Amino acid sequence: MEKDHFTLWQEHKELAQKMNPLKGKLFDPIGPAIDKKTKRFLRFKSLFWILRQDYKEHLLITRKIFKKPFTYCLPYISSFIKNRPYKRRGDTFFFNVDSEKEFLEKVKQKKSVLFVGFSYCEKPFECPSNRFSTECAYDIESPICKQCHLAKVQHFLGKKAIFLPITTSHELGKRLFTIKEKFPKKELLFLISTCELAIEMFSHFGNMLQMKGIAIKLHGRTCRTMESFEIAERGIKPGKTFLSKEGDEQYDQLLRSLTTRKVSL
Repeated sequence: MEKDHFTLWQEHKELAQKMNPLKGKLFDPIGPAIDKKTKRFLRFKSLFWILRQDYKEHLLITRKIFKKPFTYCLPYISSFIKNRPYKRRGDTFFFNVDSEKEFLEKVKQKKSVLFVGFSYCEKPFECPSNRFSTECAYDIESPICKQCHLAKVQHFLGKKAIFLPITTSHELGKRLFTIKEKFPKKELLFLISTCELAIEMFSHFGNMLQMKGIAIKLHGRTCRTMESFEIAERGIKPGKTFLSKEGDEQYDQLLRSLTTRKVSL
């Protein structure tokens, strides 16, 4: 029986792990995904954080918002006052869609644009494009890339999605506004993997842009306090993050459904 491409990818990955194991051990600390103290007034903390970072960037995002105040401010306020601006099942967060099926149906529509985002801390320490970078070398012959989740997704999706490795929250905001302006009549959809703290902090901004999609929570050495988040935003991230078994299976199911082209290994 012929093996499918996902099985082949996994076999190549396991072989690369044996021949060229990556640095750093996968370790998931015991405790809450977000520190109890950090959870208090987190919505306001995230708003102040974006405003503070935007001030350093000459109010780039703020000026874009105030050019179309009704378009952006009303959805943001509506999201801000909700108890939860998403629906959650395990490690998966649904934004303005009720299920994977609804999400996939929207992706298939011609009026949609899909972007796939990854926290830079998912990259290997040995990343040829540098870990704290919005670039991805994606070299199919590299034993490093063969073990990288970002390379796997880019390999199977190809040009079916806009590929966004994320360094800072402000950089993500700028790039999302760029996508929004480039495709004004399209429906923006996203599939993103990041820590729970980042999901909670920036969910309202996604709703402000009226985006629909799925976020899958990372495990491992994730940001659990505002202090660790601020350090990570400067590119200092000594620990590794990864998808849990549940999250990895969920991601693979979505990836299989989104992949329609044949790929060679």
